[in-house]
Amino acid sequence: MITEQQSIAAFNCFQQYLVASVILHGEQKADEYLTLLINLLKNIQNISSDLSTQIFHTCQLIGIRYKQVLSNKRNDLIPFESNSTCRMLIDFIDGNKMSEENQAVINRTLDEITQIERRVVHTERDVQNITKLVKRQELNVCLFIYLFLFLSSKKV
Repeated sequence: MITEQQSIAAFNCFQQYLVASVILHGEQKADEYLTLLINLLKNIQNISSDLSTQIFHTCQLIGIRYKQVLSNKRNDLIPFESNSTCRMLIDFIDGNKMSEENQAVINRTLDEITQIERRVVHTERDVQNITKLVKRQELNVCLFIYLFLFLSSKKV
C-alpha cells in the first residue's frame, strides 16, 4: 500500500514534468510523451488501477492541448478501453456526446492544463528575468575588474 502511494506521488511529479515539457516544446514532445505513456501501460505488468488512471489522465492533459496528436494514438488506446478514464479519452477523441459527469471531468482537465500553462509561462518569465539580472551583474563585475586594473596600472 505504501509503495503504491509512493508510486502515485512519484508519477504526479513525472506528470507535471511531462505536461510542462509539452507546453514548452510543442507537438513533437506531445507525440513522444503520449507514446511513452501508452508504452508504460503496455509494458508494466500488474499495473494498479490508480496508476493506470493517472497515466490516462496525463494523456488527457496532453490531448486537451494537442487533440490531433492524441487522435493519432486512438488505436493504441483501444486495448485499455475497459478503464473508464481511457473510455472517456476515446470518447473525447471521437467527439462523442458525453455524460454530464464526464464532460465535467473534461472541463476540470481543461482548467488544470490552463493553470499549468500559467505556471509554466510565469516560471519561464522568472527564469528570463533572472538570466538578465545575472548578465547585468556579470557586466558590472567585468567593469569593476577593468576599472580596478586600469586604476592599478596608473599608480605604478
